[in-house]
Amino acid sequence: MALEATSGLDIEVLMTTGPNIDPESLGPARRNAQVRSFVPQAAVLHRAAAVIHHGGSGTLLGCFEAGVPMVVVPLFADQPWNASRVEAAGLGRSVTEHSDTTLRAALNDVMSDAAYADRGRVIAAEMAELPGAVAALDRIENLARSK
Repeated sequence: MALEATSGLDIEVLMTTGPNIDPESLGPARRNAQVRSFVPQAAVLHRAAAVIHHGGSGTLLGCFEAGVPMVVVPLFADQPWNASRVEAAGLGRSVTEHSDTTLRAALNDVMSDAAYADRGRVIAAEMAELPGAVAALDRIENLARSK
């Protein structure tokens, strides 16, 4: 569905399938798309104009950190809630109708409306100000010592 939704658009597409789907099983290569089983998100998210994903926590956090607009296509577990929160926060769109037409419209929306990217930059800046894991560990150790 994602390959069909992005086919013919004047954008470069990088799609990952995960370890259980052979990229070649998705058919012939598209002119504007590269399909890989894995790409480290941290290496590419900062260069993305938008990300289509299912709404898992790892990708959400990566998109927040990179400040990139999202189109979330939830499937199960916490993903529908995550998708609704992304949309409510103005960080992207939630797509529950699984069709390439609906997905393409949502992608065009988040890529053409600067408000999504503006809001993403605000969230990325807020995340950059948060203390890191070392600070959290220090605080936990201090709390444990005080008990």
